[in-house]
Amino acid sequence: AKKPVITATQMMLSMVDNDKPSRAEITDIVNAILEGSDAVMLSEESARGKHPIEAVEFMERAVMEAEKHENKPIINPL
Repeated sequence: AKKPVITATQMMLSMVDNDKPSRAEITDIVNAILEGSDAVMLSEESARGKHPIEAVEFMERAVMEAEKHENKPIINPL
């Protein structure tokens, strides 16, 4: 059955205190999209974090960039 997949585990937890996510967090978001997640979700970052708007903006930018590369080979053949 086609069920939507939502990835929602501490995607950008560092943004509870910091104004920018780590490179690893951005990589996790992009990989979640490229591996087939239909949605990614924030929790603490937007519920009690110091930078909820920035967290949403970074998440949106990462998702939009990842979606540009969906269905394209990640590794170019030699």
